[in-house]
Amino acid sequence: MRRGFSFAVFVHTWMLGVAFAQQPVGTAPVPSPAVPTLTEQPVTATALLQAESALKAGVITEKSGEVLLETPKGDFTLQNGAALKQIKEKLPLHLALDKTSGGRFYVKVKDFNVKSVGAFKQAMDKLDMPKTMDALREQTRDLGTAAKEAIVKPPAQQDVAGLLDQYRETRSAVNEAYQKTTDTAIKAQLAKLKEDLEVEERAYYENRRRDASTAAAVKEYVETLDVVEKRFYNLNDNYRPEIYPQIHDTCSSCVAIARVNTAIPLGSGVIIGKNLVLTAKHNVEPLRAKDFASSEYEVWLDFEERRFTPAPTKIICDCEEVYRSPELDFVLLRVRRRDDAQPIGRKQLVLSSSRVLRWTPIFLVGHPQGLSRTVHDSSWVLFPHSISNLERADIETDVINEMFIDETAENYEQRKQRATLAATLWMKDQYGPFASGDETVYTFRKDAQECIGAECDTFRGDSGAPAILRENGKVVGILFKGLSDAGASANTDQRRVAVSSRPGAKYFERILPITLIIKELGLDKTDSKWRVDYEVKVEK
Repeated sequence: MRRGFSFAVFVHTWMLGVAFAQQPVGTAPVPSPAVPTLTEQPVTATALLQAESALKAGVITEKSGEVLLETPKGDFTLQNGAALKQIKEKLPLHLALDKTSGGRFYVKVKDFNVKSVGAFKQAMDKLDMPKTMDALREQTRDLGTAAKEAIVKPPAQQDVAGLLDQYRETRSAVNEAYQKTTDTAIKAQLAKLKEDLEVEERAYYENRRRDASTAAAVKEYVETLDVVEKRFYNLNDNYRPEIYPQIHDTCSSCVAIARVNTAIPLGSGVIIGKNLVLTAKHNVEPLRAKDFASSEYEVWLDFEERRFTPAPTKIICDCEEVYRSPELDFVLLRVRRRDDAQPIGRKQLVLSSSRVLRWTPIFLVGHPQGLSRTVHDSSWVLFPHSISNLERADIETDVINEMFIDETAENYEQRKQRATLAATLWMKDQYGPFASGDETVYTFRKDAQECIGAECDTFRGDSGAPAILRENGKVVGILFKGLSDAGASANTDQRRVAVSSRPGAKYFERILPITLIIKELGLDKTDSKWRVDYEVKVEK
């Protein structure tokens, strides 16, 4: 072995360990102070090699009251075991070690930190990080200091909100740094840093949430965050009680589109004005709904199963096409009840002119595979229609990590660089930048059509279904293109999926943004005929 050789390794621990020595398993752990200290322990050359291998592959566990490093080559009793059991921090750790020889071999812990900070520093030292990354370097240094201070303190003395703020600020600094480099190797490391930060932030939050001494501080911190920030400990899938009646009430404004004298609807739509229905253009063939008398289509109200009825009920309405978009996939239909030619008497939904952000929770109401009215709950905006430069960096780093999972190259660096290149090309195709007059914009496009990319688990028959904001019930778009109904059962009352796809850059469904419809119809103007004649409402 070479004298003075220095190395660093990751320990994917679920507790903090700062030193170890080989001891027979089952012996009493070495007494230790309440706060771990960096120590060095004499070991044999064989044990040194075993320990080095163990650190790369081991996990820390508790057995018979001892804290052990459990590895394929055996178990090592950890030094400072008592202190470890007191801390129990669920954070992946990065240890910097020295191995020296001076008559005997030693393993010496030089330093420790959370994995995100330690691994990033080591990687960027090799890559010679440019000065444009100085702000990120300083931010990670601050995060490392805050994390180490928190780790060695008892839970009740930890600054929970302060540390979580440091994680949030560091993720923002990563996005800003990402915009300033074109180097694929640096981009790959930034994406990895972001992934590590999110894992640690979630782990720290969960650990502190369960600790009685800090639960109140965590609750207070979380309540100050926007919904989009809550994804660090999983997306907010919880509804307030009043949301359920709101969803039910909203459903009465969602309709089925069918051919005359058929039993199964072919699409979905939504009432947006006085006797006015918005649906996807491909649901209604051209010149087939010119007027009420000759229309080959009809609109069904209230086509849904009810608790005490043996079959879905429906109210049939005649329709005529009053507007067909030349470019976008939507049409407007005027409708009236068939039985008495009276107005439909249903509430219209309000159109939202606000920009939709990433991770915005939505729901869709449609008729999947011709079934009765169905709510597609727990849906999310994955890729907003329009984004800022900073938001673009945030999305691109996530796409890199997604592409990395699907890469097959054995070499880690090769996998990361391939994933970075694939993500860069994907972002260029989907988000541009594109020229819009004198402006450069980042708008999401698929097959040259501007859209919103969403996770909503829809089927054939949901085309034209409104995408509705969970929070306020306003319409942000209509579904116009979903994924293939792979493995769908022929039995219409059952749906089984043979192929499960992870939502993300490769698998998403497309929503036509309502802001494009508002612009085309001139609904941003108060004197628009659609506002005047049909009482269409647009709000922020």
